[in-house]
Amino acid sequence: MYFTDDSLVPENMQPTIITAAPFGPEWLPGDTDDLPVTWDQQVQAAVDCYNAGATMLHFHVRDPKTGQGSSNFDQYNELLGKVRNAVPKMIIQVGGSISFAPHTDGAKAAWLNYDTRHMLTELNPKPDFVTVTTGTTLWDITQAFIPGDDEGTHLADPKVAAAWSGMVVDSKPEFYIEHLKRLRKNGIQPYFPLAHVHQLEILERLIRKGVVFLAEKTERFEVEILEGTSVEVASRAAEALERSLALPKAAFTYLTSHGSLDQEHTKFYESLVNRLEDAGDRSAVIRCARRFYRLYGDIFRALDAARQPLEVAA
Repeated sequence: MYFTDDSLVPENMQPTIITAAPFGPEWLPGDTDDLPVTWDQQVQAAVDCYNAGATMLHFHVRDPKTGQGSSNFDQYNELLGKVRNAVPKMIIQVGGSISFAPHTDGAKAAWLNYDTRHMLTELNPKPDFVTVTTGTTLWDITQAFIPGDDEGTHLADPKVAAAWSGMVVDSKPEFYIEHLKRLRKNGIQPYFPLAHVHQLEILERLIRKGVVFLAEKTERFEVEILEGTSVEVASRAAEALERSLALPKAAFTYLTSHGSLDQEHTKFYESLVNRLEDAGDRSAVIRCARRFYRLYGDIFRALDAARQPLEVAA
């Protein structure tokens, strides 16, 4: 990212997506005074987040009768409908865990079985995104706590904290590949919470194999746009700089290597994009390409602004 002195001025900023998560199942009534529990309170929480500037809602459902996280899909559909009506422009991203909070003494925090989680792909009304985890991993939220975070809450109980600290996300290939296929079939975008580099590597391989669709197709093409621009610009830029600055070729090995290496990358991404058959997917790729070429050009256009001398008041 390239910053100039006026980059923090709102009118010069690129559009930002803020995600709000007011329905976190780790908290229970009594932990805080403003926890949304009733249907009206949960809907109002979404409205308040939207009015405060949030564009995306990380969506869970709380059972109004118990105040605990719900795994009842009728309740999911009910609250989805209410939130859709209240904030129709908000992007809804359903958490893939459904409800992993321990509900009884001695219970461990755990994600529900694969068949239950697959039901998230059948929600009605459809959310925009559903979370898809790639690769089984420890999901210990207590590691991020600092002293005082859990003070006065049920998480201050060592037994409860231990239940959360031992939570493992069960996400083998048999789950996430099937889940992605079902999301694709129902026109819902996958949302990937990448906890570490190994999950990122799995996602990259899924993209290369063509398993990840929809949003990931546009994302894949964004990479091709940058690679393609590098092919066109890097080698020529290195030659021009070498001539104008009278520096040795060794000073530009990064540019020259990327100019040549990215040609192979571009061929690979071209082969992937050429496999798109759906007209909607092709349209999304073209729309994305236009936006990203504009964004990439803005980076270089900003260089001229950066060269202008700053006016200093006398």
